[in-house]
Amino acid sequence: MKPPTSYSLAGWQLARRRKKALSATRHAPLRTVLEASLPAPSTPFGDVPFLCLDFETTGLDPARDHILSIGCVPIVGGMVQLGAAHYWIVDFAGTLDEETLAIHGLTHDDLADGIPLAQAIDGLLGQMPGVVMVAHQASIERQFLSAATQELYGAACETLWVCTLTLERQRLKHTGQHLSVRLSQSRERYNLPRYKAHHALMDAFAGGELLLAQAAHIGGDRCKLAALV
Repeated sequence: MKPPTSYSLAGWQLARRRKKALSATRHAPLRTVLEASLPAPSTPFGDVPFLCLDFETTGLDPARDHILSIGCVPIVGGMVQLGAAHYWIVDFAGTLDEETLAIHGLTHDDLADGIPLAQAIDGLLGQMPGVVMVAHQASIERQFLSAATQELYGAACETLWVCTLTLERQRLKHTGQHLSVRLSQSRERYNLPRYKAHHALMDAFAGGELLLAQAAHIGGDRCKLAALV
């Protein structure tokens, strides 16, 4: 099987992973995401539907750590759609110390009243068909999402991601600067306001604003999806 000439190697590899995942699951919401067409690399930024995502978790290892909350905010027509944002708290039967709870802005009662992970993931999957996912240090969200769908539904959630941390690192590399690429410090370089960190919905919104600023810096109306992935 030869890669289609219209695909980059990465795009062809993603298509193969999506096909493999599709054959491994019968779960309708996940299948809908895997079957949906994704925007072409030549698509102008303003025509790409994005979904900015943030997970708050008990740690950084999806094999042993747990998702505590999920926030997602769409970008449509080059604008953050805060009115269409979603936020879910996931029930958690384990024990967290008060410092960890304070960092995430959660309480034991919040987690006790949370919804099952499957319900939260299905809510997220319902926002994902045909969109390009966005996250700061996207490898974390991508790995936790795929681990969750693998455990729940037998297949990884294979889709296209934009990593705002990677974009910022690339920008600084071109300037020869060695500065922090954490979300708050990256936003400061574009004169974006400071928000409360470690809240899934606020971090998703903050990542979306950062992507808009980065796309404007890259090329404004001339920025194509290929410049971001």
